Amino acid sequence: ESQIEKLRIGLVKSLLVREQVGGITEGDPAVVEKLYRDAVRELTIDSLLFEKEQDAASFPAAIKAGGDFTALAGKAIAAGKARGGAGAQAMKPADLRPEVAKIVAMMRPGEISAPIRLTDGFTIVRLLDIRYPEDREARRQAQQDALEVRKQARLEEYTEVLRKRYTRVDRPLLAGLDYESREPGLEKLRKDERVVAQVKGGAPVRVKDLTEGIEKKYYHGMEGAMERKRVNEDLPQILDRILVERATLLEAKRLNLERTDAFKASLKEQTEGVLFDTFVTKVINPEVKLESAELKKHYD
Repeated sequence: ESQIEKLRIGLVKSLLVREQVGGITEGDPAVVEKLYRDAVRELTIDSLLFEKEQDAASFPAAIKAGGDFTALAGKAIAAGKARGGAGAQAMKPADLRPEVAKIVAMMRPGEISAPIRLTDGFTIVRLLDIRYPEDREARRQAQQDALEVRKQARLEEYTEVLRKRYTRVDRPLLAGLDYESREPGLEKLRKDERVVAQVKGGAPVRVKDLTEGIEKKYYHGMEGAMERKRVNEDLPQILDRILVERATLLEAKRLNLERTDAFKASLKEQTEGVLFDTFVTKVINPEVKLESAELKKHYD
């Protein structure tokens, strides 16, 4: 596949993507707000760390019985049963240990957690307040991220349409393929003509095509991936990538995208860039060979 052919395919895909998401200019307001609040959320908490689980378990029970958190914390610290109790501290969820952040995310201001097991003991957390301070940059980022989320969702919907329109997978055959055992072996799979997926309006995907796709993915070491038992579980994803690319090109052909002025102008510009780079390389290093007939024609 020549460099210019790769350019053509890339431009076709880009143009089709623009056709689908070009009209999407902003994200869902609800998503923007959620992303923003998640980014700026600030927690005010107090906490105690107990060495023994029994001491940690008795603390919330004493609170429920009417005890005061600060007074009980002072007693536990004085008795050598706990550490902490420094009072209210403001922090971001990301500053908390993951085990604590997970529990605090489900709490409301005023609540006290059950004992949370940590590597160095058991902690009790009191959530005092949750704030969402205004941050212009964080809001701008949330708007941008929400826009990307919406575009991605649209592309996923469209990709599913293309799968249904152009492809049909032989699921039993796909499930029966084994690239991690000695039989039938990689050499046989490289030559296997069985059709693992049909492509409406295009060439079918045979097992040998799928094998080629697998070897491209694991170009750094197919044998290592087979030993780690990673290949078989990746088969559906690799096949889907092949099918989506073929379906995308067929859809672009159906829509005559390559006849548009936008496509022609972009291809011309990028092709000239590739050819100029090749020309410069050829001048600097005359030993470079122009193997592509198309490149040689333009170069001449």
